[in-house]
Amino acid sequence: MGAPVKGPKIIQGGMGVAVSGWQLARAVALTGQMQWSAVQVGLAWPVFTMPEFSVPALVSLALPLFVVTMAGFLPRHLMHVFGGE
Repeated sequence: MGAPVKGPKIIQGGMGVAVSGWQLARAVALTGQMQWSAVQVGLAWPVFTMPEFSVPALVSLALPLFVVTMAGFLPRHLMHVFGGE
């Protein structure tokens, strides 16, 4: 026959249990490890999360936006100042 099938690795995360890749899903199904009675199907409900503001978060957002804005503005401004088009 073939080599014995090792038990596949089931990945469990915060959103439930997942099987990575179709090969692993097939191996799980062949070894009889899928327990369909434990599968729950339902709707996802939104959960409000209060935003938290901090100075490091503000700087890490504002500084890149400032740099990108100035990178687009400065060449046009310099061309205008020095007589470009």
